Amino acid sequence: MRFLDTNVFLRYLVADLPDQSPRSTELFLAIEQGEEQVQTSQVVILEVVFTLQRFYRLSLVDIRDQFLPVVQLPGIRLDQKEFLEPAFDLAILKNIGFQEALNVVIMQHLGLSEVYSWDRHFDRVVGIQRIEPGTPDPNL
Repeated sequence: MRFLDTNVFLRYLVADLPDQSPRSTELFLAIEQGEEQVQTSQVVILEVVFTLQRFYRLSLVDIRDQFLPVVQLPGIRLDQKEFLEPAFDLAILKNIGFQEALNVVIMQHLGLSEVYSWDRHFDRVVGIQRIEPGTPDPNL
């Protein structure tokens, strides 16, 4: 097994480099056919989403529709893979960043409902209470 890095996902998804994109496609075909298994990480996932949004100007809906089926291939191992789809859906529904949505899904999985943050996007999510550090604890 080998680790799968961000740039291989990107070359496959955007097919922008004539030398690398076909080789990425071959690798993903081998993964899909069960000939290869790879490991990746949440850091890689976040880098792919960020790059597709910022550099390639893709919408989160387009990223979800193109990227999620690839990541969900059985030959791609990823801790907490099951959190990605609800995170994409939450980000799109509440118009928040994918990384915040992923954190909310992880929080919900852990049974946490409060987050220390100055990011007001968390205020859009029902059941999540954002607490700014240094403010009085509302539970006391």
